[in-house]
Amino acid sequence: MGSLSETLRRWSVAFACVLFAAATHARADTPSGKGVVADRVAVRFFSAETGGVAHPKWISERWLAFASTLEALGEGIRAPSERHVRLALELEIGETLLSLSPNERLLAQADEKRLVGELRSEQERRVGGPFALNQLATQLGISSSQLTIWFTRRARAVHYVDRMIAPIRNFDDGELRQAFRSNDDHEFGATFEDARDGLRRWLMVERFRALVSAHFQGARGRTKVVVTQ
Repeated sequence: MGSLSETLRRWSVAFACVLFAAATHARADTPSGKGVVADRVAVRFFSAETGGVAHPKWISERWLAFASTLEALGEGIRAPSERHVRLALELEIGETLLSLSPNERLLAQADEKRLVGELRSEQERRVGGPFALNQLATQLGISSSQLTIWFTRRARAVHYVDRMIAPIRNFDDGELRQAFRSNDDHEFGATFEDARDGLRRWLMVERFRALVSAHFQGARGRTKVVVTQ
């Protein structure tokens, strides 16, 4: 893959323009849809998992702005930096490659729906609740169907990681209690029983993110990333 640092240097100015355009669109948009800011492909990538050069995947400017802002909000920061863009790119590409595994088809529909709900709940918690997530999506022109597709893709990637790389969906009480003791502000609940489900979702996502990042690093040699100007 080409230098990711070079990719981000070329993208940083364009990214700032995307955020400005999206914010302007959020103020000026009307129910009729007039004045909608056109989206463009920001990053194109391909590898053996995608089907090679003839079958690239892509990330749009609007989506990269959305994903980068989610990363920033997850740290309590409102304005994403180049570091958040880098992290969003790594996670988007790594997660996409994982979700393309044939093993994702083994995920039963009912389990997929449940896992999508868990992942959405954890994402909402990280950005300040359901309203905050929906407001950001609306501001950046992300539709509810796009969000559903994204969470479904993530569920399939989580399923693949859990089955084929390392267990990340279930934790014993010892792991959960240790996480509870380290949660001084009782963000997930005042008692262990109240916090159990939230802690499990948090640990699942944290382990998943770490493994996706590692997978991305391992896939860099066989993945080509192109910034679209």
